[in-house]
Amino acid sequence: RCVQETGINAEYMGNIEASRIVKQDKSGLEDIPTPRTLHYFGYFSMVSLLRLNVITSDLDNAVKAVELIDDKALVNISKAYACMITLFYYAGFAYLMKGRYKESVKMFEVILSFIIKYKQFFTRSFQYETIVRQAERAISLLAVSTIFYPTEIDRSVQNLLNERLGDKLEKLQKYDTETFKECFNYGCPKLIVPIRDREHFENYGFDVQVLEPVNQLRDTLLSQFLKIQKLNDFSGVLRVYSTISLQKIAKIMKVDQTQLKELLDQHKRRNQVDLGDCPFEKKVISMLRGSSVIIDFTIENDMIKINETTTKTNYSKIFSKYSSNIDQLLTEIQNL
Repeated sequence: RCVQETGINAEYMGNIEASRIVKQDKSGLEDIPTPRTLHYFGYFSMVSLLRLNVITSDLDNAVKAVELIDDKALVNISKAYACMITLFYYAGFAYLMKGRYKESVKMFEVILSFIIKYKQFFTRSFQYETIVRQAERAISLLAVSTIFYPTEIDRSVQNLLNERLGDKLEKLQKYDTETFKECFNYGCPKLIVPIRDREHFENYGFDVQVLEPVNQLRDTLLSQFLKIQKLNDFSGVLRVYSTISLQKIAKIMKVDQTQLKELLDQHKRRNQVDLGDCPFEKKVISMLRGSSVIIDFTIENDMIKINETTTKTNYSKIFSKYSSNIDQLLTEIQNL
């Protein structure tokens, strides 16, 4: 299934199979992993696959890799703090580069909220410095993501952004391109250009003209950054009015009818709340989403009617889910 859904090369799968430790001869093999250990390795390998796809700039397969993770897998992954943080960091970056800014903001917000809440435990870990560096990168990428999807985030996370970025955050909110490049370069994971075969190595292995993958992704996102101010200004206008004519808003935005239609479509797409059917979106993102204010609109007779709706967490559904889990546990205990 992983081969089909994540595009992983069959040769890599063969290497993974070959690297399994098979207990054929007990002599000299004292530390054979238990089946439970291998069980955890399976979940950790899913995160490793996500990271591999991101650092090779294969973002489509990176999103496919994270889509296979559900809430049960997340429970096992969360047993290793560094793995949990890696999952949300690389997932957030993949979503950011694929234009799914709402999910990107949520991923980085979750990782930073998690670090703030449990930072006293990280100091005892041998991976403490790695976790701190990844948190600093997540701060920069969260600041970039909130430009593409302005939304209210957790207060403790917002205070951390203000503390660490200071003037940079203010410049970024004023659409300063140099600050954007600085934040993206700092927050971006280390990317590599994989050598496919010997011919590829001979032709491009020492080619100094090859553009760095970080610069390629940065320039791609920069082109969207240069356009996002108009959309954010348009969303700001919609927040002020309850009804407004198409002619008036076009005059305010200084755009023609064609450009106005594009802004209306872009605003609709950005505020789309529907999630996909994959396990990660249905089981994880839907669980992490809190209440948020959505500015929607309808057009009637050249008039835009703005509706402000608040999406709220369905606590009754959560209560029902946990109640059914408790009933299942009680049944299992009675059968012991």
